[in-house]
Amino acid sequence: MATDWVFKLHESGVASEHFDNEVILLNLPRGNYYSIRDTGFELWDKLINGANREQMVQFLSTRYDADTHLVEKDVSSFIDQLLNEGLITMNENKDAVSLPLMDPQKAHTPYTKPELEVYSDMQDILMLDPIHDVDSEQGWPIRK
Repeated sequence: MATDWVFKLHESGVASEHFDNEVILLNLPRGNYYSIRDTGFELWDKLINGANREQMVQFLSTRYDADTHLVEKDVSSFIDQLLNEGLITMNENKDAVSLPLMDPQKAHTPYTKPELEVYSDMQDILMLDPIHDVDSEQGWPIRK
């Protein structure tokens, strides 16, 4: 994957909400919901604010006590997961994004791999179509 690409939240049927140190995503077309925490949360924040892959690797390598090659592999894997789940799309980077400077007291803390937790236990409910899955006698909505 080229480093000059930036990413954004997929605009069709994907919603996200931040809670403290976690982001919850909902992909209505697939019926899945997701949780991103800790290192992944920080990576997500940089990703949706216009940082490219190289900037994200540099940020995490500086922020955490981690080998740059490991971080590169983890960032690529994380981005691939987000793309494969249809949560983000790629955009060519036209303008450079400046990442905020690090707080020196937070540098070199233990590193954990960024992870995307996928939940599909509510697919049946999330994929119901309340406009079309309607029956006047049985109620609304109805699984068909």
